[in-house]
Amino acid sequence: MIITIVMNSELFLFISPASAAPLLMSKSAIRFGQYCCEQERPLICLFPLWSDISECIPLLDQPQVFVRSLSETGLFFGEKGAAAVLNKSRLFGRIDKCIEGIQPGTIAVCTDFPAEDHSGQKALAREMIAFIKSHHPGIPILALDRKGNGQWAGEKRFSKKSFVPLDVLIPARTKKNRPVPDLGRAWQAAGPVLPVWVAPCTGGDALARQLSCFGPSARTVPAATGAFLFMAGSGSRVVTLEKMTAVLGPWLEEKSSDTPFGIQIPICKGFDAERAESLIAHLKPHGLKLILWTPAPEAPDLPRALLWQVSGWGIWNHVSGPALFKNTDPKGMGAWIANNPNIVHSFNSLEFSPEQPPVSKNQLTAPKEIQSYGSLRPPEGIPFWRLLGNAGNILAALCRMELKPLLRLWATLDGQTAFTLGQALEFHYKKPSDIDRKTMDEIVAMVDAGGSVDITHVRANLEKAYLIAYATENGVIAGNSSLKHPRQVFIDRLHQSTGLDFTHFVERGYTSVRPEYRAMGIGARLLEGLTLRATDVKVFSLISEDNLATQKIAIRNKTRKIAVYFSDKVGKKMGVWMPEHMIEDGWEVDS
Repeated sequence: MIITIVMNSELFLFISPASAAPLLMSKSAIRFGQYCCEQERPLICLFPLWSDISECIPLLDQPQVFVRSLSETGLFFGEKGAAAVLNKSRLFGRIDKCIEGIQPGTIAVCTDFPAEDHSGQKALAREMIAFIKSHHPGIPILALDRKGNGQWAGEKRFSKKSFVPLDVLIPARTKKNRPVPDLGRAWQAAGPVLPVWVAPCTGGDALARQLSCFGPSARTVPAATGAFLFMAGSGSRVVTLEKMTAVLGPWLEEKSSDTPFGIQIPICKGFDAERAESLIAHLKPHGLKLILWTPAPEAPDLPRALLWQVSGWGIWNHVSGPALFKNTDPKGMGAWIANNPNIVHSFNSLEFSPEQPPVSKNQLTAPKEIQSYGSLRPPEGIPFWRLLGNAGNILAALCRMELKPLLRLWATLDGQTAFTLGQALEFHYKKPSDIDRKTMDEIVAMVDAGGSVDITHVRANLEKAYLIAYATENGVIAGNSSLKHPRQVFIDRLHQSTGLDFTHFVERGYTSVRPEYRAMGIGARLLEGLTLRATDVKVFSLISEDNLATQKIAIRNKTRKIAVYFSDKVGKKMGVWMPEHMIEDGWEVDS
């Protein structure tokens, strides 16, 4: 996706071929980006699919710089990690289409690569320039080296001696205010996100040498410079979290406490979640903002409890891996990722097409069939993190925003306007007779999607309910709950199990909140509103003993547990809860 900006002769387009050494190439992108920022020139950077984070490298603290990926370029990563272009015509075709779409005034291409260029990137860069010259002869092309110098691509062959500083090649411009998309600056990073690859043999000195590639302050990088994303690799050369923590130790001690960073944690067989929790807790106070979880194909599942804990610490969870949604089991890893955006905050699933040669594509949406609420009308727009696209860009945004504001930040479908999900919620408390059939159908579907109750009697019970509450935003139901009259057979069963008589009570139940709206306090507000309006009846609710999240909501709403019993129907212990002000003196309350 290319974000549209006002096109004119001052727009720069930076293109880089795939690289076997992305760290070297990133320096060229960053320095060219810095030059464009100094000159206030609008810039779009295009990168083929190197890895999860490659396209994020030059994301700078300027509203006129945008980074996008040519996601379907026909690239294939070999065993050694070097990118080999197996479908060159497709790569060039995508570039041609992008150039036609944005009409840049100048195109800059990275041309300087290591002497041992085993994957042929120098030749590819020269072919790319020749292709652009033949298809877009009116657009000047600027060849760049790693030092940020350049030369115009003419008839002569490039030579290292002919690269000169950009301010010599390009006349300084009069600074003007340039229009930018209506996305504001909320998602812009404080600086570039710089990837650092940690190998099994990496030590503190080797890490320092990598960090020194990005500036004179090798370890004590101030927050204004940006963030680091420490990559642990994959396959047989994967770096354990234990090794990663040891390597980062000296840097953590010396760096600015305000410098944010993220880490990759591979999930393999035998992953020790308890040890990982301890190590993450150690890294947290040093500025850890994001964890890139990469489950191996043979990994049975994600450490779900650990991700829940990490989310509670305010750390962003991004899951990336091949075919995350291949398993359509409603209790499998893919369904859990799709239905818990308050725990797995973002993801990308690498899907491979059957084409020859194989082509990979990042999937940023989960299939509808594994989404619990997939059959219902979704909220308007898309999560903003999908525009950012990968862990690196999301980490860049987290340099400016905390987890919850970024998670609630959404964008219109055209990608041009950002808004906060949940800011326009409306709460409704109605008798069943006052609810139209369409809304009642949606409430029934919401209860069914929640998956916690037998749907058989839901509609009949709702139509006879004491009161129904639901929250909407732009016509979409975000959550609902109710005070319903329990059936006599259920009252008798409760009396037999607890010794308490609930004949003249109403039961709070059928609560369902869409995954996108969770952690916004909707359930608590619905419960509070229903309780306040129950003026002539007493209220109770059933909460399973293992549902700690709902118990916390109940406690915050001054509700107490009065009894516990074992339910044969659900096969677990259930707690009976009541609002404190409705509990009569002399009642024995379960502690």
